Amino acid sequence: MALLVCWMPSCSPVSDPSRELPLAVRDLVEAVTWKHYPGVARYAVGKDGGLAQAIRKRSESLELAESEVVEVAEGADKDHALVLVRYSWYTTRDTTVQTGLEVQHWARKRGSWYIEAIGPPKDPAARRSPFVEEENEGSPQN
Repeated sequence: MALLVCWMPSCSPVSDPSRELPLAVRDLVEAVTWKHYPGVARYAVGKDGGLAQAIRKRSESLELAESEVVEVAEGADKDHALVLVRYSWYTTRDTTVQTGLEVQHWARKRGSWYIEAIGPPKDPAARRSPFVEEENEGSPQN
């Protein structure tokens, strides 16, 4: 039986994806898409701590067909970022696939990236993703 010991940096364990914004964003979007709620909770803390629960509640009646990270824009301070994400989804009641956008507000804390809020796209005519809360309603736009 041979013992292999590696002292090269390439043999180090995989780094924490939350330390790199593009990896953290992709990790969260995939977790939302596949309803992997522990993965969602890892990033979606929100300012009040309830964002992961809100995402879970809204996704329970949805099937996400596709997700795409459209744009990642880091702020000048390098500790804040805006991320534009496109989701396609359908419900069991209505199997018509819908597509919508959201702007995710990310912040870096203690070296790791976390999503603080989800807002509507800049274009008021654009359909919102199901995770953007309506201003007067508590249910997703369908």
